[in-house]
Amino acid sequence: MDSNYYAMVEGESTVATVSSTLADQLQVSLMDLAEPENIPDVSESSLSSIHWQSGDTDLLLEKETITEEQTDEETGDTTSTTTYRWSVNGTEIPEDNSTLDALLSELTYLYFTSCYDYKANDETRAACGLDTPSVLTLTDEDGTVTTLSIGSTDADGSYYYATLNDSAAIENLSVSVVETLTSLTLEQLTTAETDA
Repeated sequence: MDSNYYAMVEGESTVATVSSTLADQLQVSLMDLAEPENIPDVSESSLSSIHWQSGDTDLLLEKETITEEQTDEETGDTTSTTTYRWSVNGTEIPEDNSTLDALLSELTYLYFTSCYDYKANDETRAACGLDTPSVLTLTDEDGTVTTLSIGSTDADGSYYYATLNDSAAIENLSVSVVETLTSLTLEQLTTAETDA
């Protein structure tokens, strides 16, 4: 009558009522309880290369670290500054390239929003476009390799299906991250802003 639910402890005979709020919170599926996997944190300083393969697009971005030391003539103190120079498929990327800046920004905040299937079979993987995925490979300075396989979007285009390394789990990935990757072109990466 008051929208509460009847409840009973297993093995006992006493019947009680519980709040409908509690009962509603218990209406969850197994996937609601599944935690998405963590994509390792990356930054421009930690990365050594970014490899993006999607259809006919194959872009390998490689970083060169440049350290310069300067000595103060009065104090004799030495300071060092570190800068990074990137190239794509062997061609240097201009320092002021906004496409590279946008890519590095997206990769810094790369994470799965939720888990779609924690142990997907081949049929499910194919239905999610992961039988012929686009592949993002991130290599760190220490040699650690992170591979992200990206399939198709869900029915309403809210996210992309993706897998991490050799995991059997299918995760949900932000649309903005994938759109940044799919819009990458060699021309965009090798054009200086002043030339645009």
